[in-house]
Order: sequence, then structure tokens, then C-alpha cells
Amino acid sequence: MSFTDPLRPADWQGTSQGINRGQLQVQAIIASKSGALAVINGRTLLTGDRIGNLTVTNIAEGQVHLQADSGESLALQPNTLAYPPIARP
Repeated sequence: MSFTDPLRPADWQGTSQGINRGQLQVQAIIASKSGALAVINGRTLLTGDRIGNLTVTNIAEGQVHLQADSGESLALQPNTLAYPPIARP
């Protein structure tokens, strides 16, 4: 029996080797005093989390750094930067 990830985008074509930049899209980076998270291909990820054969090694303002199992590194920039909402009076 085979199961698919219900949160995986319908057009996802995972790769088991190397990095295919075209398959990854950073939708947002959310930063706060307590840390940062990234939304990649609709998945919310923290540093240390994995997506396919990639590990998120760093989430910084404006970039997400990933490393493949092969040791290859990749830095992606998001389409949108998101920060915690500013309190309005």
C-alpha cells in the first residue's frame, strides 16, 4: 500500500538526487524574536526540517539555506517576505 502526503502540491515532482531549483518555491519567511520559519512549496519549515532530500540549514531575513544529502548547498529567496503583524492603535 502506498500513501501520498496530503499537503504536497499536486504538481510536485520530488527528486531523490541533486537539487532541482525549479521544484522549490519559497512563499514566505516569517521572522520574530523567538526564531524564523519558512514556507516552501506550501510546507512550513524550521531550521533542521527536511523537504525531499534537502535539510533546511538556516533561515535568515530574505534567504533560506538548504543542503542536499549529497552535500550540495542552495540559497533561495522568497517571493514574499512576511513579518509578524504590527499592532495598530
